[in-house]
Amino acid sequence: YKRQLSLSLSLSLSLSLFLSRRDAFKAAHARYAAIEGCKNVWIVKPARLQCGRGIFIESNLEKILEALDREAEGSVLEKKKTKATSPSPSPSSSGGAALEAPKKEKTAWVIQKYMERPLLCSGGRKFDIRVWVLLTADYRIGLYREGVLRTTAVPYSLDNLDDQFAHLSNHCIATQHPDYGKIEATNEMWFRDFDDYLVATHGPEKSFYTAIYPQIRDIVRHSLLAVKDQLENSATASYEAFHLFGYDVMVSEDFRATLIEINSSPAVAADLMACLLYTSDAADDLLCV
Repeated sequence: YKRQLSLSLSLSLSLSLFLSRRDAFKAAHARYAAIEGCKNVWIVKPARLQCGRGIFIESNLEKILEALDREAEGSVLEKKKTKATSPSPSPSSSGGAALEAPKKEKTAWVIQKYMERPLLCSGGRKFDIRVWVLLTADYRIGLYREGVLRTTAVPYSLDNLDDQFAHLSNHCIATQHPDYGKIEATNEMWFRDFDDYLVATHGPEKSFYTAIYPQIRDIVRHSLLAVKDQLENSATASYEAFHLFGYDVMVSEDFRATLIEINSSPAVAADLMACLLYTSDAADDLLCV
């Protein structure tokens, strides 16, 4: 009886949380619908998938809710096949370890207001910014001064929300387009090259290091201070740990930087690896405690 009651309470709490977040999203959708000139576009993505998988972009409220209703417990996360761990094969097997069927789990959906008017790079293309942040054991925050823009292969447009090549700058998606690498090698641009582009097209007052980088510094500092109680090493711990984060940032056409997500296991550009590992002055020390 106790187990059944506990399960019922858990399901009731989960349903209540799902409905409250659903109502919050519907209210936010209604607020943006009332803004003149806003197309009310939203991006929906699975929390634990990578490489742009499972992401869709939509403005129609009913279509978004239908997608959520189809998988009210979360989006499907399908694990890769793994070798069976049984010590001895079944009599019917031919020897060798069997392969287990893919396992399906559930992961949360993340719904964000889509940036409809982003700052664009050459060719009218969309980009996002990846910066690397080092958090030391004594909670010093270091923001690496060099980073990359990840660019799309085609011009940005809201005419077709299904065109992932125009809307998603994930590296794994860009590599699938025939124009991949034709403008920038690997569809990536260093900060210094982006700075040259901004100064040439928008003037020196819109330099990357003047107009955008200081905002990124503030985003990094405030976000990590907000979760210090959860991340800092315990005084009684038998070890000390550091962490490298990958911050993804977008910039609007009026040069406002917005945090998109923080990656706990970020890929690192090969050309930057030596700099990140061995150069002591490669990062700005945002906080020393």
